[in-house]
Amino acid sequence: MFKEIKKSRSIKDVLFEAIIIGIVLAALFYGISKIAGQSLWVLILTGALVHLLFEYSPWGNINKKWCKVILKN
Repeated sequence: MFKEIKKSRSIKDVLFEAIIIGIVLAALFYGISKIAGQSLWVLILTGALVHLLFEYSPWGNINKKWCKVILKN
């Protein structure tokens, strides 16, 4: 299944991406928790909203654009 994937990403690139996603999640969680309080459901909602943002943002599908840049496709 994954035999077609020939490029592997460096740990530096993956770590950078993870930090950016973590910052976005933390900021959104902070904002939502100020309104709705802190709970597991707010954390789940935050993750879902970040995913939706990256799929359906006003700037287009950020996930697709990011993959094209990273994988040069």
